[in-house]
Amino acid sequence: MDVLRRPWMMDPRAVDGFLPVVASWLLGREFVFEERGPLQIRLATAAMFNPENVDSLDDVPENTMAIVPVKGELLKYDSMCAFGTTSLANVIKVAAVNKNITGVVLDVDSPGGSVNAIPPLLEAIGMAKRMKKTVVVHGDLVASAALYASVFADYIVADNELSSEFGSVGVMVQFDDYREYWEKQGIKEHTVYAPESTHKNAEFEAALDGDYKPLQKNILSPLAVQFQEAVKKNRGKKLNMATEGLLTGKMFFGGDAVAAGLADGIGSLYKAVEMAYMVAEAKRFKG
Repeated sequence: MDVLRRPWMMDPRAVDGFLPVVASWLLGREFVFEERGPLQIRLATAAMFNPENVDSLDDVPENTMAIVPVKGELLKYDSMCAFGTTSLANVIKVAAVNKNITGVVLDVDSPGGSVNAIPPLLEAIGMAKRMKKTVVVHGDLVASAALYASVFADYIVADNELSSEFGSVGVMVQFDDYREYWEKQGIKEHTVYAPESTHKNAEFEAALDGDYKPLQKNILSPLAVQFQEAVKKNRGKKLNMATEGLLTGKMFFGGDAVAAGLADGIGSLYKAVEMAYMVAEAKRFKG
């Protein structure tokens, strides 16, 4: 449903990557979906990085960092193969109210997703900050909707110089017009609105007739401007506004992302955990 009805903030390359799968599925070929499995949360302490997964945040040592995975395409609700941002946000909130947890490291590898997947993450990150918890992002692919949420973190670490990418600040909507096809099949579709419903679906009806301006003006542009403003507000003086394509959809590899101000440094997940402790300590020092 989200694919068909939602505006998306997502790297188009990820969208195109699904086309062979969708085509094969529509052709009736057999698919075996990998089970979603449990939501894998990891813990780290100042003395020791623990890569093992835990099932609960109820019993953790003092001064612990919770590592929450934000992987794949972002949807608001859980699906057959992945956890939605509502579930991820709940984990972040649990960490935020736990007195033994100092902060949260979001381990991000995502091309983005649906626009409605973003608010749960923003609410949870905001709650963590209000509870004086540090929030650090460790990212490999951090694009579009994933970047929107990530810029609210205290610090952002790009995983490496070779494959890590940040950016794709933008909004898109894509839909197909089957009217001509169905007419050739002898089927004519009629859409009738009440006289009182003059603005209902007006943007999409105009787009179907080749006029994209209402859709761009009333739906896509407001979302794109909000995205740009979120990046500018939260990254602030770190942004190099002279960077071509910075707020208009360009992707940047590790070092270039740091130079553009979309990330603060480069390093492994271990480095991100170290930075989380350093940021937490700096916050305590400032009071």
